[in-house]
Amino acid sequence: MLMEENNMVSVWIGRAEDEEKVDALMDYVYDEDGDAIPPEFLQFSGIDDIYIDEDFVEVSFQESTHSLTSLLEEHSYSNYFLPELLQRFDDQLTEKVNIALLIYHFEFNGAVSDVTLDGIQMFYLGAVPFEKEDLYT
Repeated sequence: MLMEENNMVSVWIGRAEDEEKVDALMDYVYDEDGDAIPPEFLQFSGIDDIYIDEDFVEVSFQESTHSLTSLLEEHSYSNYFLPELLQRFDDQLTEKVNIALLIYHFEFNGAVSDVTLDGIQMFYLGAVPFEKEDLYT
């Protein structure tokens, strides 16, 4: 089940060569009636049945790294969610990555764990708490 969930962040990482494609990863388009058409990434990941507010999304394109910390440490609330991710995953990834996509206030069920789309490969890491009170209660 896909669900909005306060204080959770769904974390995807990946790699791509084209920064413009990454920047457009979560862009909605609108038809002539003004209805939102979900981004292809959401369609391929199975998240297309819920509108994701762009205010709750962070996408970054960075220099390639094996370090999960390096990839995520500049994102909002990383000091809260990164320790949780590092309990689940080794900081040193087996392959280099250069994209992080975070969807705040959303808990993805992980039904689709990887998406390849137009030269972009994305891998779902999981949903973790991103506010202090959720980590210690």
